[in-house]
Amino acid sequence: MRNGLAVGCYRTISCYNAGYAVGGGARVGEFGERPATEDQVSAVIADVPAGPVSRGAFFRAFDPYRCVLIGGHARRTGRFRIGSFCTLVAAFGDLELDLPAAQLSQEEITLTVCSLAARVTVTMPANWRALDHVLVMGRRTAVSDDGGAAAAPLLRQRGTSLAGSFRLLRG
Repeated sequence: MRNGLAVGCYRTISCYNAGYAVGGGARVGEFGERPATEDQVSAVIADVPAGPVSRGAFFRAFDPYRCVLIGGHARRTGRFRIGSFCTLVAAFGDLELDLPAAQLSQEEITLTVCSLAARVTVTMPANWRALDHVLVMGRRTAVSDDGGAAAAPLLRQRGTSLAGSFRLLRG
C-alpha cells in the first residue's frame, strides 16, 4: 500500500483526479482528502465505466465520426456517441466496433468500411435492422436482415475490405 492506495491502481488515481461522482456509489470527497482503504477506493470506482478503447495499435484515432487503426488491435466498446456517418479505416490490424451500448445521434447510422489486410468486426444490437453493401476480397461473415420493426434503428454498411475479413454480428 502506498498513500492508502494499492500500487498499480492507475485507473483509481485517474478517477480520483478527474473527480468522478459515481451513481449509487460514494462520492470522491466523502472520505476527506483521499480514500484511505481499498474498500473506500472500491466504493469510489464501483460504477465508473471501463475505458472505451483498448490499447495495442501502432496508430489509432477514435471519435464519433471516425475510427482509424494502423497495425495492432483496437476495440471500441461501451457507452460512446456515434455519428450518423462513421468511417472505419483499418490497415494491417484488428478493429472491433461494439455498438450495443453506443449512443446514436440518429436512428439511421451509415458505416463506411475501408480496410486493407485487416479484420473488421462490427457487433450490433439484436433489435437493429441492417443493410450490408461491403465488398470483401477475403473472408466475410454477415447477419441477414430479418426485416425487424420499422421503428428499429437502421445500420447501413458500405465500403471495401481487401485481403482481410469483415464480420457483422448481432450482440
